[in-house]
Amino acid sequence: GRYVAVTSPAADAVTIVSAADARIVSQPRVDGYPHDVAFTPDGTRLWVAAEGGENLVALSVPDGGQAQVVPLNAAPHDLAISPD
Repeated sequence: GRYVAVTSPAADAVTIVSAADARIVSQPRVDGYPHDVAFTPDGTRLWVAAEGGENLVALSVPDGGQAQVVPLNAAPHDLAISPD
């Protein structure tokens, strides 16, 4: 892929890094202890499990804008996205 994502749970942040040159592209805030991440197959969205906030958050890639929030009734942990 073109990007790497790193969570910083204690800082409520995700860092999106260019895989080509290791440059930080964006550092969006994701409230609720962001823990796990998964890119969509086309690379345009990054889903984040916000464990403490009990949400799934979709970020636009590469700018990190919040595209969608899915409230859950439990703390999400581990993500997988099907290729279809």
